[in-house]
Amino acid sequence: MDASTVKNMDKGQQIAAGGGVAALVATFLPWYSISGPFGGFSFNGLDFGFGWMGLLLLLGAAGLTVAPALGKSVDKDQIKGEQIALVLAGLGGLMWIYRLISSPFGVDRGIGLFLAVAAGAAVIAGIVLQMKAMGIAMPNADTFNAAKSAVSSSTGTTQTGQAPQEF
Repeated sequence: MDASTVKNMDKGQQIAAGGGVAALVATFLPWYSISGPFGGFSFNGLDFGFGWMGLLLLLGAAGLTVAPALGKSVDKDQIKGEQIALVLAGLGGLMWIYRLISSPFGVDRGIGLFLAVAAGAAVIAGIVLQMKAMGIAMPNADTFNAAKSAVSSSTGTTQTGQAPQEF
């Protein structure tokens, strides 16, 4: 990816990509630190399941948002790639917010955790801006139900997953 690709991106795509890069950097910074009389220890985001899982979800969401600028189509039937990206980023962001508010007693939160939550918010904001610019509706249950029924009708199965009976 060169400078012309970044210039061709919409503002929402640029924000999502920047948030993805910031999320990657944040996972290597200290999220928690413990200090005691014999020294201290620090833990980064990759030391926790929610840390690396959130990173994968947010990087995937940023990738789905940026892919159209690179000429890749990420739409699946009636669901747009940006809608999928918003769900992924929301899950990743929630994982990191949980880590922020549930720190154990006596453990100090590090700069990496705060930067990670801000990066997750940036990815989500970029996706929402991109969706608004493209006129894409926010995903809801009806979006996914419509896609599910479209897929089942194209494969010849019913909602229960069984083939329709013919008399």
